[in-house]
Amino acid sequence: MPPFAPSLRNDRSRPTALRRRSSAAPFPRVSTMTRAVLLSALLLSPAAGQTLTEWFVADSADDRVMRLSDLDGDGVLSASEATVFYDDSSDGPDLSTPNHLLPWNSSLLLSDGGTLDAIFALTDLNGDGDANDLGEILPFYDDSSAGPNLSSPNGLTIGADGALYVADDGATVRAVFRMVDLNGDGDALDADEVSVFFDESALLAEPVLDPESIAAASDGSIVIGDTATGRVLRLRDLDGDGTALGAGEATVLYDNSGPVPLADLDAIQIDDAGRVYVVDENVGTILRLEDLNGDGDALDSAEVFLFHDGTQPGALVSDANDFLWVGPGQLVVLDGAVDGLVFLEDLTGDGAALDPSESSVLFEDGGVAFSTPSAIAVPPEMGPPPIGWVVTALTPSIGDAAGGTTVQIIGAGWTLSSTVTVEFGTVSATATVISATELEVIAPAQLPALVDVVVTDGVQTAVLPGAFRAQHRFVRGDVTGDGTIDLADPIALLSHLFVPGSATPTCLDAGDTNDNDQLGLEDGVLLLDYLFGGGPAPEAPFPTSGFDPTPLGPGCATAPAVVP
Repeated sequence: MPPFAPSLRNDRSRPTALRRRSSAAPFPRVSTMTRAVLLSALLLSPAAGQTLTEWFVADSADDRVMRLSDLDGDGVLSASEATVFYDDSSDGPDLSTPNHLLPWNSSLLLSDGGTLDAIFALTDLNGDGDANDLGEILPFYDDSSAGPNLSSPNGLTIGADGALYVADDGATVRAVFRMVDLNGDGDALDADEVSVFFDESALLAEPVLDPESIAAASDGSIVIGDTATGRVLRLRDLDGDGTALGAGEATVLYDNSGPVPLADLDAIQIDDAGRVYVVDENVGTILRLEDLNGDGDALDSAEVFLFHDGTQPGALVSDANDFLWVGPGQLVVLDGAVDGLVFLEDLTGDGAALDPSESSVLFEDGGVAFSTPSAIAVPPEMGPPPIGWVVTALTPSIGDAAGGTTVQIIGAGWTLSSTVTVEFGTVSATATVISATELEVIAPAQLPALVDVVVTDGVQTAVLPGAFRAQHRFVRGDVTGDGTIDLADPIALLSHLFVPGSATPTCLDAGDTNDNDQLGLEDGVLLLDYLFGGGPAPEAPFPTSGFDPTPLGPGCATAPAVVP
């Protein structure tokens, strides 16, 4: 479809009633037969690739999670088919401000950003249709963890690496946390299971003030929405340090310099093609953003598409609190004005759902089931399939260029039958599965260099950029590489520096006596002072062999002949 026309960009002349419909205003209705046909088309949509028969909705005012199920199979969701999935009648914690839902394996994750500041896992263990029974709600992450305390968790998403990413837009914490259940106990409360992926220390020209919405792309990036500034940012861990805090790792995908300012950026979704959908809650406008020219943003007029315009007469979405992408051209919107669900579908193939026939109310009960609906999710079994395994750390990060270094790879999700190959640069080795959380591999021989590490089982692949450095072991001061430090060593160094045609030591790092990453007269003088004047010993590695702790110096082309 065409991008935004200039007349839609900053049009404040239209009546307020068209920009934001009152919750009391009636919505256009369709016949029961039509609604049944539309709902059945959605529930059985082959494009979505799954059969959706129910939805979960959180209510931030009634402090509960409702379950909507087409119990009678008539293709219509009615008020009688809305049941309580979790509320304060449970023996579990009383909710404060439930604000986001996410299917996670066999459970439904619920974030509470009020006084609880926690994430819970809801599981219907006994199959009675709710999670109100004993043991059916458990903390996934709360202040009992040794990790950072949440301030106001608001958005949840599953990254391409299988980790849970949490957007926190509290007054004291504005961050994105990465959570991984390393030991498979169903939570992220244990040590090293939570880390800061992004926060206010990121190298950005303008800090993020209100990271309220979040979504994950298949390329490994995380997209967040800053409600306070109307910006959409893309976060990438480019240097492999587990964060998106470095230079160039947080970039602006869209901001209010684009064709349409976002006054209340409330939710983000990403489709299978990597296109980003954002919603302006105040007016029910949904934009689709695409970086068509590959410049890293979607700020050009041709890259911003109007998927739904809530300001138009008869528009069914005017107060979008949350939404889901469920298939090509299909969105299900949780609307606070209708207190229910609205289905938007691009039937004409123009890339939008602007025609009246492309919108329908799936569920509406006038505030009986929902008072202030805040979040929507599909059932856990319909959510993204869990990643088979995840890599979180590699140790040691330095090994012998001659090979033979035992390297541990820490993560989760491996089985004893897994066949895992680990590539160190261009040389590969087969790993041994020690446990569900640990691999062990012997690093192969290779030239001294900083290399990427690629872990793969033939189906899934994890890339750790610059995670391993191969070095030769040496003793600093043993310039000749004969296993002893004597007068021959400063002579060999000074001859290399000042006598043309002299032999070049095989390990120049051994001559960098003060480890300042440079060779000079000072190194020869210091070595002579150590040998004959009682001066300080050379810097590490000394007196036994080891790796250069600051591997930016002249290097060690080959291993010394004798390495004590």
